[in-house]
Amino acid sequence: MREGALLDSRLDVDRSDNLALAVERLVAGRDVGIRTIVDATPIDLHRDATFIKEASEAAGINIICSTGLYTETDGQPAHFKKMSAAEQSDLFVHEINEGIGSTGVRAGVLKCATSQHAITPAEAKTLEAIADAQYRTGVPVITHTSAGHGIEQAKILTEAGARPGRVMIGHVDHKYSSFSYYERILRHGVNIAFDRCGLQVFPPGTMRAALIAGLLDLGLGDRLFLSMDSVSVHIGPPSSLEIGAPDPLVYLMTDFSDMLAAYGVSHERMIELLTANPGRLFG
Repeated sequence: MREGALLDSRLDVDRSDNLALAVERLVAGRDVGIRTIVDATPIDLHRDATFIKEASEAAGINIICSTGLYTETDGQPAHFKKMSAAEQSDLFVHEINEGIGSTGVRAGVLKCATSQHAITPAEAKTLEAIADAQYRTGVPVITHTSAGHGIEQAKILTEAGARPGRVMIGHVDHKYSSFSYYERILRHGVNIAFDRCGLQVFPPGTMRAALIAGLLDLGLGDRLFLSMDSVSVHIGPPSSLEIGAPDPLVYLMTDFSDMLAAYGVSHERMIELLTANPGRLFG
């Protein structure tokens, strides 16, 4: 949900209906073999830890909750932008070590994001805060990139003290992707994520599958992550990414698995990417 959407007085949010929809989609994922997911919703996109906890318990699927902030363009309210990097880091560490408010939920992953045309000063500050919070807690970092800037993200995070092996640069499967781009990110020792499987507004699924197969052939499988930039419940008008997108979770285990198989990547190999690699990231 876009920051501020709940301030729109025209919205009529039915929490019960939203919870039922989330549980339905999580159960569908559980039925095809998924047992744990990462909810990458940061603080400023109306992350609701109580809702996440209820959905997790009702669906019988583990959900790792995030702390961190989104892009300045589509997220960060003034309250967070006015914080210093140290103050942001303290907030993130508190949500990891102590919990999110009174929910009893502790965040298990740090999320940060940068805008499309440039990394703004506010976003660079948050990247530094995220690196500091990871240094203090050891939890992994996952990022949102907007049409690039993964190289810059990796540089800022690692130079600020983040452990490269526990950083995952996200959304590398966009229309500006190339092997050169991947190689330059990987030079920093971090991981990369093809985490928009199913979103055809980026590379078609077959192209994404071919790129993944090529990276596997180069021996980079242990640095590669797969996921879906999917939404189980969105408040407000659907985003352009949601329109025509496949059902969350299930597509990855069925349709996309078949696409990978066409390029010689077995379902068993894909399951390794979905289990062993996250195991190392979170281990």
